[in-house]
Amino acid sequence: MLCLNARFHHVVDRTHSVVRRLVTHPVVYILAAAAVVLEVLAALYIGLSKPHLLSNVEALTEVVSVRVGDGSKAAFPIYGMRMWLRDQVWDSGCPNGLLIPADDSTVTFSRVGMGEVEITVKWDQIKGESIPSKPVAQYYQENQDPILLKTGLIEFRSEKDCGRIPPTEWPIWGDISLGREFQPAKGPGERAPSFMIHGEIKVEARSAWFDTTYRVDPVTLPVGGRLESARVRPIDPPSLWWGLAYVDPQKPALVVAAGTEARTLRIFRPLTREPEVVELTFFTQFFDDPAWRLLHVFTLTCGFLWFIGTERRGKLPN
Repeated sequence: MLCLNARFHHVVDRTHSVVRRLVTHPVVYILAAAAVVLEVLAALYIGLSKPHLLSNVEALTEVVSVRVGDGSKAAFPIYGMRMWLRDQVWDSGCPNGLLIPADDSTVTFSRVGMGEVEITVKWDQIKGESIPSKPVAQYYQENQDPILLKTGLIEFRSEKDCGRIPPTEWPIWGDISLGREFQPAKGPGERAPSFMIHGEIKVEARSAWFDTTYRVDPVTLPVGGRLESARVRPIDPPSLWWGLAYVDPQKPALVVAAGTEARTLRIFRPLTREPEVVELTFFTQFFDDPAWRLLHVFTLTCGFLWFIGTERRGKLPN
């Protein structure tokens, strides 16, 4: 027993001696200084760089507008619906084919309550830009040449007389806007679609140095609000969203599931004109990025060893 006790004290004394030499070694001070420098450089890097984000939105809304980024990827079939054209005489009847909207045209899907879906395709007047004179869409039918729709507005609406159940899902490929300013009913008919019922944004960010992503706190969309991307500069191209708008027979309005890599989103709450900005802040990266967390651990460890070493040096005999 005495032998074991002596060995234990011997091991403790040796360990204490090794630790004392380690914490007073100049390498510890070099590592501590290097850790501080790395922290400063990392802060500058994150402050100057643009983080890579992936935002996923799922919302229940009466209206979603898409400024088309690539018409071939935003194409959708049309059947079981009647088509109306503005500024172009064409007896469409009940079309049965494929519609390819033009790039930069605006496609709007809307549904109030458990009602029918309405779709519009048009050119929007963007500030500082002129309305294009080219066709707003192309209509394809099997074994026929495409029809160029040069009208300024196309409308689709479900019609029982067309004899088919219309589609229940449509692709999203372009910059989107969810919801509109609330528009109350002005008569006995249905009110204009505008209301966003609810939704949530789930944001993931790519680590500054690792090939991995980390979750950021989700954002709940306000009832009756609006969501859209924000351009940092007017010359920046529109953001790209991809996903689906579809009808859930158990739910009112439309379900929208879409993702984007836009760095900044804007949320407009009812009765307010100034938007809330959704973006990745410096402090979120500082505390949540796995690379930053490892750097914090390294810095704190080196700082702790440096502190202990300084205390030990002060107690060593001359």
